[in-house]
Amino acid sequence: MASNSSINEDKQIQWLENGIVKNYINYYDYNEFENIQYVGSGGFGKVYRATLKNSDTFVALKYIKNNSLFIKEIVNEIKLLQKANLHINIIQFFGITKRKNNEDTNYLLILEYADSGTLGEFLKDNFNRLDWNMKLQFAIQIADAVSCLHENDIIHCDLNAGKIIQTTDQTCRKYYPS
Repeated sequence: MASNSSINEDKQIQWLENGIVKNYINYYDYNEFENIQYVGSGGFGKVYRATLKNSDTFVALKYIKNNSLFIKEIVNEIKLLQKANLHINIIQFFGITKRKNNEDTNYLLILEYADSGTLGEFLKDNFNRLDWNMKLQFAIQIADAVSCLHENDIIHCDLNAGKIIQTTDQTCRKYYPS
């Protein structure tokens, strides 16, 4: 008899696979990526920077550990990202890819790559050099992103400068969730 966790995991995987087949989740073959470099890790898995073949487009590949708890988190994260995907100050979700590892299939989220580190790192190094207008712009961008989340019934429970990512154009992008 199958356990509840394996039944739930199967349902979550089926939701992902249906999303790919029915095109409500964009799917990219893992072989479409090159120059894959490890960037860092967090509670759910590892993050890599990669380029799409034959392009200069960088993306972040967020590898999620493959077990029932994390498969559920992937599905939840995709649903939330899709709800807030059109806001300029929220990291864009492009789709999903799969990587075979021995007998397992690992899912990776494909996200916009923000190349300038976190807001916390940026402020630590540059706070005294920023004028009040720039500081105000950061605050407005963050408030606008959080407002978008709330309008979509998403509550961020751990908002901090380490989870706000900078781009080279000095735009704050909030990565939601996790």
